[in-house]
Amino acid sequence: MAIDEVLTALRRELEEVHGVEAAAYLMDRPYGGWDSLMTTDEFHAEMKVFRVEMQAELQQELRAQTWQLAKLVAGAQGIVVVAIAAIGAMLRFA
Repeated sequence: MAIDEVLTALRRELEEVHGVEAAAYLMDRPYGGWDSLMTTDEFHAEMKVFRVEMQAELQQELRAQTWQLAKLVAGAQGIVVVAIAAIGAMLRFA
């Protein structure tokens, strides 16, 4: 069966089941119209932009998280030093 015959049979079946208007809508154009379609080159360009944006955002978030962790570690070290000094002072006076 040739492609034209298949398309004709499909259109007839759609007309019987869903009506002429719905069959025309389904068969004649893509959802959203022809302007809504994207070429492969456009898709790759969009993906490249998306990838660059995501890498920049990830890098920024990782940098912020690293600084937060560094501050937390420095604070914890300070607490440990103060605690050791307090324990040492208590042992000298005991």
